[in-house]
Amino acid sequence: MLWTLAVIMLALWLVGLIVDAGLGVTLVVEDGYQVAPANPSFLDDVDNVVDDVIAKVLALGGNIIFVENGLLAKFESAALILRNPEHISGN
Repeated sequence: MLWTLAVIMLALWLVGLIVDAGLGVTLVVEDGYQVAPANPSFLDDVDNVVDDVIAKVLALGGNIIFVENGLLAKFESAALILRNPEHISGN
């Protein structure tokens, strides 16, 4: 359980970096999916890391699609659709 939580936290952290870079266009997430921070003191005002990622996606003009629970099980309950990098750089 602890190992799984660590992997999920790492994945959400990477998603956050990708979103901050402007590469995330749509986050698909299971309805009600929640992940508490592994170390609450590290993220002072965050009680659900998924909500934080959702807020970042929305703030940067992305979209959120909520799907039925269990639909994204093989993706750990969330998936990020990326922009074409060429679209970002204008190439």
